Parts: sequence; structure tokens; C-alpha cells
Amino acid sequence: MKTLLYAIFFILFLSSSVYHPIHISYTKIENKGNEIKMLVKIFSDDLTQAVQSYYNKKTISDSDFLNYILTTTKITINGKLVVFTFKEKKSQDAAEWYYFISKEHTANCNISVENNLLCNIYHDQKNLVIISCNSQEKGFSLDYSNRTCIY
Repeated sequence: MKTLLYAIFFILFLSSSVYHPIHISYTKIENKGNEIKMLVKIFSDDLTQAVQSYYNKKTISDSDFLNYILTTTKITINGKLVVFTFKEKKSQDAAEWYYFISKEHTANCNISVENNLLCNIYHDQKNLVIISCNSQEKGFSLDYSNRTCIY
């Protein structure tokens, strides 16, 4: 399963083509040491459309993008919501990479992810989620009708 998800990720995201016939995002959650990291990779044009629709406005700010991601992607560990701080953003080809960090320390791997990225505008949305905890990884493929996964 993990190999299939990585193959899909590789084919779809490493393509430098601006046109993309499907709507997809990639989220990686890593619980390691004294911090929890979250990486979100998403096509820029899809994200812009989703944020404009979500906030019902044409002109959007950098904070609108961040708030949208953090509002539509919820991580809980052992039932407690993880609060993330924005670290950095990188642009590559037609996609944006958003890096977030939380200094909450927990070795607990009871991790739940609710990922609604782009589901407010695309019914064919696919959200690939990789969760890493204690050097073990699991991959999940979420979509419009299945938006939650549990590690």
C-alpha cells in the first residue's frame, strides 16, 4: 500500500506539467523526538481556487492560505488537537510546499488525521496522507467521501 502511494505521489507531483487532470494533495505527518511536523504539498492553482471559494473573496492573503490549510487539516494525537505553527513555504513547479511544526512532545502514536483540503471545490479530490511515528510509516488515500484516517 505504501509503495503504491509513493508511486502515485512520484508520478503526479514530480511532473513539471502545469496542467493536471486530477486534483490531489500530499500531507506528511511526522511525530519524532520533541516535535510534530506537518508538510503539505498542493497545486498552487487548486489551492488558490479553494481559498477564494472558502473565504468567498477574490483577493486573498498569505495568512488566508495558511488558515485554510490549518482549518481543513486537523491532526489529533490521543484525542488532543495538535496546534501547528507555520515554518516556511517553498514553491516548486506548479506546486507549493507548506511546512508546519508543533513543539508538543508525545511518543503516542494514536494519530488521527481529518483532511478536507480542496474538498470544498472538487468532488474528485484525492488527499494522500503519510503518517510517521516511532520510525514506522503508514500511507492512506483519502477522498471526498473518506476524509479521515487513523494510524
